[in-house]
Amino acid sequence: MPRPRLDLTPEERRERCRLQANARQETKRFKQKELKMAEKVATEIAEIAELYELAEELLQMSLPVAIEVVANWQREERRPFPALFTDPQADHETSKAYYARSEKARKFGLIRYMAMDHIKSAGDRRRKATFNDKEAKEAAAVGITVDAYRNRKTAARLTAKMEKIVADRIAA
Repeated sequence: MPRPRLDLTPEERRERCRLQANARQETKRFKQKELKMAEKVATEIAEIAELYELAEELLQMSLPVAIEVVANWQREERRPFPALFTDPQADHETSKAYYARSEKARKFGLIRYMAMDHIKSAGDRRRKATFNDKEAKEAAAVGITVDAYRNRKTAARLTAKMEKIVADRIAA
């Protein structure tokens, strides 16, 4: 342990101790951050291998099923599925192997692109189907076709709008 400096005032000594404590704390935080980053890199490397296996399985599935799997994965992980198979052609890779890999990348890119809004689109499709069923029941109750029912609704809405405009002009 170094000899204490006797020529310092109490305020200077406190300041020196505070600076040394800050330096120790900074070193400790830096080491913790390095350790955390090393753990993160190790888990990412393991995860990438699993993702490649999953991607290979997805490429064997039909497109709608693969899109749904990727969309659910993205929702659970709260991040986009990484782009795989997109590395440039390596020196040792033949053009045939590169073409096969680029085809995988193209198909997988399509799956990723379609999965971006799949969950939202599925909800929209469900709501639209419910709405169409409701309109079909209402049209059947009136005894007309769905198109005629929709035209009648549109005409009623436009008539109400025009009546309001006329009433506003008369009031003004």
